[in-house]
Amino acid sequence: MGSRLAERIRETQDEVLATWEAGVRTLASAAQAPGPALFDQVPELLRWLADRLDHGGAPDEERDAFGHHHAIERVSQGFDLVEVIGELGLLRECLLDAWVAGPEGVEPADVRRMEVELDHVVALVVLQFVRDRSAGDAAAPAGA
Repeated sequence: MGSRLAERIRETQDEVLATWEAGVRTLASAAQAPGPALFDQVPELLRWLADRLDHGGAPDEERDAFGHHHAIERVSQGFDLVEVIGELGLLRECLLDAWVAGPEGVEPADVRRMEVELDHVVALVVLQFVRDRSAGDAAAPAGA
C-alpha cells in the first residue's frame, strides 16, 4: 500500500505548483522569468518525492541531480542564495498546506520523511551555490 501523503502530492501537484509560482513571482529575480525557466525541474522533484514516500526506493541520485541543476539554473537566472532557499521554503509550505487540507490517512512519519528529503534538497542547493561561488572567486583576477 502506498503512502497517503504521496497520493496527496500527486493529486494536488497542479495546485501546489500554481500557488508556489505565485509566491515565487514575488521574488525580484523571478518576477520576469518565463514560466518554463521558473519551473525547471520542480514538477520532477514533486514526482520524485511522491515516489520516495511511496516506495522509499526512488534514487538519491535524482534528488541530488535536482539540487545540482536547480542551483546552476537559478544562478544563471540571477537568483541569490536567499531567494533560492526562499523558493524551496515556499514549496515546503505549499506541500504542507496540501497535507493540512486533506490530512485523512496521512502518517506523521511520512510528513517527517518529506521534511527530511526537502531539507536534503536545500542542503544540496546551498552546497552547489558555495561551489559555484568558490569557483567564480578562484577564476576572478587578483584585486577584482
